[in-house]
Amino acid sequence: MSSLFDDCNKEKNRSKCDKCLCHQLHKRNEGSKFFILVDGFPEFIEATLVYSDSQKCCATFVVNDMVSPMNVFPSGMGSTFTLIVDCRDLRALISVHN
Repeated sequence: MSSLFDDCNKEKNRSKCDKCLCHQLHKRNEGSKFFILVDGFPEFIEATLVYSDSQKCCATFVVNDMVSPMNVFPSGMGSTFTLIVDCRDLRALISVHN
C-alpha cells in the first residue's frame, strides 16, 4: 500500500518552475523587453526584465509609465516601478524587439 509521502523525494528533484513561460523567461538576458500578461490583471504590461530566478520562480521587471484602468490602481502607479512576479502566474510573454 502506498503512502501520500511516497512521492516527496520525486518532487524535490523536479523543478517547480516547469511552466513553458518560466523556461522562456529564464533563457532571456537582463534588459530584455516584453509585454507580459499576469494572471488576474486585465491588460498587458510593457516591462524590462531585471532578474529571473529559476529556483524560486521569481522574476523582477522594471515597468515605465504604466497606464492602468482606474479600478485596478485608482491612484496610479507612478512613472517607474519594480514588479516582482511568480513566473508561474504569467499568462503571456511577448518579446519586444528594438
